[in-house]
Amino acid sequence: MMKKAMIACLFLSACSASLASKPGSPNSHLQVVAVNPPDGAIISELKEVQVTFSEAIDVQTFNEQSFMMISWQKDLSEISYSQMLDEIKGKKSIQGTYQCNEDAQTCRFVFLDSLGFGETYSIVVTPRVLSEEHWPLQQKDEMAPQFVSRLTHVGENGTTVKQGNDIQNSPPVLSPAGSKAGVNEVHFTEVITDPQQDWNDSSGGNGIGFDALVGQGTIGTTDEWIEIKNGRDQALDISLWSLKMNDGTDEEIIFGETGANLVFSLGGSVDFFQPDEFLIVGNPPGDMKNTVSLELVDEEGHIVDGLDVPDANADDLRDESFFFDENFLWKTGRASPLQ
Repeated sequence: MMKKAMIACLFLSACSASLASKPGSPNSHLQVVAVNPPDGAIISELKEVQVTFSEAIDVQTFNEQSFMMISWQKDLSEISYSQMLDEIKGKKSIQGTYQCNEDAQTCRFVFLDSLGFGETYSIVVTPRVLSEEHWPLQQKDEMAPQFVSRLTHVGENGTTVKQGNDIQNSPPVLSPAGSKAGVNEVHFTEVITDPQQDWNDSSGGNGIGFDALVGQGTIGTTDEWIEIKNGRDQALDISLWSLKMNDGTDEEIIFGETGANLVFSLGGSVDFFQPDEFLIVGNPPGDMKNTVSLELVDEEGHIVDGLDVPDANADDLRDESFFFDENFLWKTGRASPLQ
């Protein structure tokens, strides 16, 4: 049975009566503008959560009273701030440290506790976060929290195919030919041709491009990526393997010679691609079209896997990725790199 780990992010913007800050003002616009991992991201191996605000905050107010990560399965979308405070009493809260960047707009919660499989976590940012002028997080209708994230899943022991990051109620979108390799072979697992996030960390982020913590810089073709998984039970030397991207302006890379960013989920390398490991080819050469055919070719010229991407044009984060799900179907959904 698959074990699952889930996160729900809730940004509450109704102030309690006991909040020690100025009352709301039309000139008060403090909001949560981003959370990393982004809404819908897979959380295996996650060590921290990063929150970006619309303006600088009083960093002393980013603490255990304003930011909480709680093991809780309840749907928070229809309850008020005061109700939330009542209901979380006695719930297990993840312990961690609170840090903010020099600009005081991006803050991080770094876990001291380990996250467990089969758990549901709610990340709560409350109006106790104050701007530098001590205005609280912007208020909204008390019964309408500002934002509730999607739930996400991880596979048991980091294995299996992608799951849980598709748009809710969205039917599967299959490629015409599908992926040609089986799950026990080296195979494609995810493709981003129309990035909606700063995956290469051009500014901000954690300085590690093409992982779950994205940057806040310019978004463009340098944020495109292709993910591959070694489904075999042995490590591989793929230094002489090639990746072909056929879209009318065809490109090809040889893994041992490429200038693309190669990111291995388990610390592998081109000459030691480990079993059950994911590899992201970040910022491949050229500009991938939204309709593209991919081929993975070994050193003897055999096609190990091929994938026809019919149309991976994205509208927002919810359909940014073209990925292989737990039902062995290709569909569009939220990105989940290296998971």
